[in-house]
Amino acid sequence: MKLSQKFWKRLSDLYDATLCQPKEVAKQGHASVKPFAGKKITVGIPHYNRGSRIHRPLRNLLNDPRVGEVVICDDASSAEEFSALQRNVRSLDPHGKVRIVRHEKNLGAMANKLSCAENASTEWLIILDSDNTIFRNYLNAIYALPEWDPQVIYSPSWAFPYFPFERLVGERLDFDRVVELCRDNTLKRVYYLNDGNYFVNRKAYIEAIGCLASLKHDVADVMVANYLWLSLGNRLEVLPKAHYFHRIDASSFWVRTQEESRRRVFELFDLLESNTRWSPDLLERFRESAIQEK
Repeated sequence: MKLSQKFWKRLSDLYDATLCQPKEVAKQGHASVKPFAGKKITVGIPHYNRGSRIHRPLRNLLNDPRVGEVVICDDASSAEEFSALQRNVRSLDPHGKVRIVRHEKNLGAMANKLSCAENASTEWLIILDSDNTIFRNYLNAIYALPEWDPQVIYSPSWAFPYFPFERLVGERLDFDRVVELCRDNTLKRVYYLNDGNYFVNRKAYIEAIGCLASLKHDVADVMVANYLWLSLGNRLEVLPKAHYFHRIDASSFWVRTQEESRRRVFELFDLLESNTRWSPDLLERFRESAIQEK
């Protein structure tokens, strides 16, 4: 018998109120870390005005030896929030695993994610939204893979507690298969294509979707990126038993841009259902509509 959404929400609230509090995250940050001889990864956190809550995405990262660094790209937050970010990182991370990159001007959501990739010092990284928290089984699933394919974006199977993607585990999600899953409404019922918080090859990611940095006032940015990524012949893959804590509150980008984002999402679904791949004119069209929405 499946547990109810209400149960999982209560459990997530309890987790947030206990293990995700600054004191508990600081315990991880101050703990000694076991040596790790394997390939390390970066976790890139695109950040904007959440300096007082930076402990939330840092949970489970500071004392995991597989995470070689955490790069926080601050997208021109207010002086108060940036000061809080610096202060809290110093408190939580005495060993210096976290590196902060400050943008003097606001780049927008997609460009800031690209900045995380550009500033990573490792070949592979997780791009983690600053209101979310990785569970260790996500890292375990990454390291359970026999190899990491640069042409694949690897994504979690549960955005806990709201969005399960388990039904997509084992699917070869190339452009043609995604078209099929849009046409039969699977991907309209499963909120997967605009989820993000995924594991990518730094070079392949930048080369494929770097042009999207110009969409400053972007909406549904992850789905736009996934659509472009798939159009270029790449794939998506959902990892089994790979979970992260997905928070939704008034500061969330989707909540703040909900009306515009929904329009973009359905526009992209229309393109996919008609088996239409990305074309350069879409960039200008999306850029113009973003300016109008501003």
